[in-house]
Amino acid sequence: VIPTAFSESDIAYDPKFKILRRQFKARGFKNIQFLHTRDTLIANSDEFIEPLKNATAVWLTGGRQWRTADVYLNTKTLDELKNVLDRGGIIGGHSAGASIQGSYLPRGGRDLNGNYNIMGKPDVGFGFVTNIVFDQHHLYRNRQYDMFDLLKIKPELLGIGIDEDTAILVQKNGFE
Repeated sequence: VIPTAFSESDIAYDPKFKILRRQFKARGFKNIQFLHTRDTLIANSDEFIEPLKNATAVWLTGGRQWRTADVYLNTKTLDELKNVLDRGGIIGGHSAGASIQGSYLPRGGRDLNGNYNIMGKPDVGFGFVTNIVFDQHHLYRNRQYDMFDLLKIKPELLGIGIDEDTAILVQKNGFE
């Protein structure tokens, strides 16, 4: 489980991720490990990525996807996440954990007023699925119009809005 998208206050509330661990155990997961850092140098270290070498599944939590991008883009951690997929493992996520998986990162940062616009910096996602932008809380937060605006500027992207209580399963070049 990679909870890096969480805010500092969320992490301070449960620094050992006991609550999150209980939630995964309640769903039948047995071998649960957490990988979290805010330091790109740590994310790029062999020691940090060791648990990913044998991982069969990884979960990326919700929060702010730019926190995850800021730490893991262009690191050994991202390379190893891609290796999880290459060997047939799965990577899932909710909210920010879903958005980061596309090649374009929506809501990558704040504007001068502190609002999260659909286009921001960083704007590069992990690229597990290319030429795609996944936006979360789509209808729930009335974000479909943001997606229309983004796709006018970036027509090469496929925009997928994911809402509460919905999911998308991507396998190779198809999804359901």
